[in-house]
Amino acid sequence: MAAGEPTHRVLRRGAAGSDRQHEKTAEDGNDPEVLWNAQELIGNALESLGQPAEAQRYFLASINTIERLRREVAGGQQQQTYLENRLGPWLGMVSLLISQKNYSEALAFAERSKARVLLDTLQGGRANLRESLSTEEHQAEKTQRLKLVELNSRLTSELRRDKPDAPRIAALRTDVEKARLEYEALETSLFAAHPELRLRRGQASIITTDEIGRLLQDTMSALIEYVVGEDRTYLFVITKSEPTREVQVRAYTIPIRKEELARQTETFRVQLANRDLGFSATGHKLYDLLVRPAQAQLSGKTNLVIVPDEKIWELPFQALLTESGQYLLEKSSVSYAPSLTVLGEMSGHRKRDARSPDPIPSRYSLLALGNPDIGKETIDKALLTVSDEKLAPLPQAAREARALGQLYGASQSKVYVGAEAREDRFKAEASQARVLHFATHGILNNTSPMYSHLALSQGSAGEDGLLEAWELMQMDLHAELAVLSACETARGRFGPGEGMIGLTWALFMAGVPATLVSQWKVDSASTRELMVNFHQLARPTAVSTARIAKAEALRRAALKVMKNPGTRHPFYWAGFVMYGEWR
Repeated sequence: MAAGEPTHRVLRRGAAGSDRQHEKTAEDGNDPEVLWNAQELIGNALESLGQPAEAQRYFLASINTIERLRREVAGGQQQQTYLENRLGPWLGMVSLLISQKNYSEALAFAERSKARVLLDTLQGGRANLRESLSTEEHQAEKTQRLKLVELNSRLTSELRRDKPDAPRIAALRTDVEKARLEYEALETSLFAAHPELRLRRGQASIITTDEIGRLLQDTMSALIEYVVGEDRTYLFVITKSEPTREVQVRAYTIPIRKEELARQTETFRVQLANRDLGFSATGHKLYDLLVRPAQAQLSGKTNLVIVPDEKIWELPFQALLTESGQYLLEKSSVSYAPSLTVLGEMSGHRKRDARSPDPIPSRYSLLALGNPDIGKETIDKALLTVSDEKLAPLPQAAREARALGQLYGASQSKVYVGAEAREDRFKAEASQARVLHFATHGILNNTSPMYSHLALSQGSAGEDGLLEAWELMQMDLHAELAVLSACETARGRFGPGEGMIGLTWALFMAGVPATLVSQWKVDSASTRELMVNFHQLARPTAVSTARIAKAEALRRAALKVMKNPGTRHPFYWAGFVMYGEWR
């Protein structure tokens, strides 16, 4: 030890040397899992030793090793969860670059860690895969899907018997799970059979500062992105300023542990969902924590686009209380996105669709399904995953759907209620509609988020009445907006590196650039008022195709509900949020 050198620096240097030995061992033994971990540890040690350039080199090497591994995971649940326990190198790089005030590059690495499966699919995945499948491959996919539906129906029938056979139920549950895994394995094999598509997975391009500038079209909007670490959270804010309209990227460090942030977030969401009158203190505290650090940069901004992270995916920012006691929504429209890169990709799809001739004949404005007749078999199947969901009739939902039909006009809308609101009908007609509206029960499956579903009438024998997220994900939709006027449709399993995986995620996959969804079980009467007001503002009129931006339309519709003393509490208006393309 050199004279006067602190002991902790000697220990860190020793740790770095030990990690380099692990790195060499991993390289020699061709063990990439050990390799990326060793590279990350070396990066951490070098940062502590005050060697940022070397630390960056090792963080980047670790990231590249992980990305190479992820490309080898062809599809299914593995892709969705792959980064969850491997985000350390990205967090290390973001922290290091922020400490050097290199905010734009730090944001780029934050983007590299978010919504990668979704982005891969948007830039070169599922739609192209559908086009590439042979007749035999299409038939194999259909056969495997129908097998899963049939096994679910058999399990439901057994559960409905007066004296269910416990061993048979256990065996059928095993068969259902096996069929689900086989379906994912089939998808994996299809990607493997089409290497020209598989090679693109994990190589999606990340949005640049120039592209962010084009996404951020005016000086009244701000893009906000959060990165949640173990002991601190980073807040990125991107704006344009007058008169140069130059893009400004700033980062702010929020000193709070991940567990404490999650606790405060859940407290606030539950307070609102339960109509708790004591929510104000929590709303003020979270605003001061998560928004106020950037208050000067956000001053005067009337449109906020937020990319959450971790548990704050479930935070209703629109109901946070500012220093003046106003709700954030009273000052700005609020929308959400899985990542800025995904948002840019979805906006690009919309612009390309606008420039190209409409490929779908007889396209109409609205397809609405409301208050479906939900059969006992469908209810029994729903009870397999959500034991307390009654799936009771929703008469307000039927009135909501019919009111929207009158608003859009008979020639521009198709509205189905009761027994006519069938799953097979939706699948047959959805690709022709510009706006999809569901006024029905939505059921969250936290354990298997891609089996979260919307309850519909059963329809044909090949359907079970539960439109599941994985089924939506397989569709090729052309709508510019989907509205899920149902309970907790905004929720799902938030996966580090992917965001909220569930119904919204599946609709993005299917090609819908924007969805309006709920964060808790909503009140049906105030929901009907909010929805009709929203559509009235957001739809193109007969006189002009000009309309209010979707996020602003939602804001104005919520403010109308808020003005009524009986529905002033955020429970009635803050539950609905806009995800994706906000314009």
